Amino acid sequence: MINNYFNSLAYKFNLRIVCVFLIFLSCQNLIFAQATDQGKAIIEKIQMKSGLCLVVGAKDPLLGASIAKNSSFYVQVVQSDIKLADQWGLSYATSEYREKIGVRNAIFESNSYGSDLFNLIVFEEQINFDKIKLEEIIRILVPNGFVFFKKAPKIY
Repeated sequence: MINNYFNSLAYKFNLRIVCVFLIFLSCQNLIFAQATDQGKAIIEKIQMKSGLCLVVGAKDPLLGASIAKNSSFYVQVVQSDIKLADQWGLSYATSEYREKIGVRNAIFESNSYGSDLFNLIVFEEQINFDKIKLEEIIRILVPNGFVFFKKAPKIY
């Protein structure tokens, strides 16, 4: 009798976990459905639809999602907060764009990347040119690549 009760309880518990997980997955896919047009506007402005894209300083996963959704870019979002990186990584991994977008849990450092790598770099946060040199950003950008700043750097 006790075994049946615990088996029944375990079944109900597992069923609840599955239901919660399925609800979570459906909510995560909403990120791409709600992806704003800011990525689409950038893609249209640069008139380039493929290559490698780096998004730095994102406060939410929408810009990276929008770029992945509206182009053939492979997008890497750099997020220094491990909890946000985990959440965004799971949402990206469960989306239809999972092969085109990912999250890297790190602080942006240009020396982590090879030369002539990215076609598009988008900075959502204002960067400190005391720590990051413009020459280093240009080094990781392919010739004729693009850099977008959401907020103009203080030196301009």
